Amino acid sequence: MSEDPNPSKAISTLSKLKGIGPATASLLLSCYDPVTIPFFSDELFRWLHWQTDVDGDTKKRKSKGIEDNGNANRKINYTAKEYASIFEKTTTLRARLSKEAGEPITAVDIEKAAYKISKSAQEEKSTSALDNEPDAAVETKALCPPSPKRRKKKTPEPKEPMPSTKCLQKGPRGSPTYDELGYELDYDYIVKCSGRPRRPGKRAEEKTDQKMKDGARKAEIMGRPDDVRVQEGAAWDDRVARDLGKAFHEVGMEEYEEWAKKGFKIKEGEFEDPSEEEKERLTKLQSGCALRKGSKHR
Repeated sequence: MSEDPNPSKAISTLSKLKGIGPATASLLLSCYDPVTIPFFSDELFRWLHWQTDVDGDTKKRKSKGIEDNGNANRKINYTAKEYASIFEKTTTLRARLSKEAGEPITAVDIEKAAYKISKSAQEEKSTSALDNEPDAAVETKALCPPSPKRRKKKTPEPKEPMPSTKCLQKGPRGSPTYDELGYELDYDYIVKCSGRPRRPGKRAEEKTDQKMKDGARKAEIMGRPDDVRVQEGAAWDDRVARDLGKAFHEVGMEEYEEWAKKGFKIKEGEFEDPSEEEKERLTKLQSGCALRKGSKHR
């Protein structure tokens, strides 16, 4: 945009782009300068030109008002000439209204007024048509039995997104996201996990071997065989976490070694036949624990 307030040149330049006409060009310019540049909307055009055609000839009046059916159906060609007329009339109207109101009136304000007047006129016309409906038609409607009402299908309530999904939606600068147990989630790790899966390579194999060694060492510390159920392994982690005053997901091999050095030991049969309530508690602790900040279960 140049210092020239008339956007005709800018409209012409933008209209040379593929798929861009004067109306779309005016929308782009209106976003840039909503104070002086109006958007080429149907409602604004018809409201500003309800008494005259684009050339301003009052003898060629096409309708008596915006509510008139002829004006509502009036063809708009969306040409640069039509937009030039919109801009000129909007600028004149803005100047007059700003002077009367004692405060600046923008092009957007005028667009809103035109839209409101147009919709109000359409609603008024619809109501008037219903009021003037012939008696015969009303009687016919009264004689016809009403159609049976169909049961409206209940719209299922939207499911609450998973905490990990919420975390991704908030983005890296969003507020902290917590899981069901109140632990903060690690956004960077969730992004890493949600990326394209990689083929397992040498590093993955080394990680698996290390986990097997750690598992054997944990079983040795606990005095248990290393082929125990996964849930018993979770019970070990929980016991170490409680004895050391740490969170479940913060327990790794170092914590096991520390636990052993401090002389903690399990009782015989401590992890055998846990109650259903205990199983549910351990399942919740395990669920998504790798996604928590500071997790050592990765």
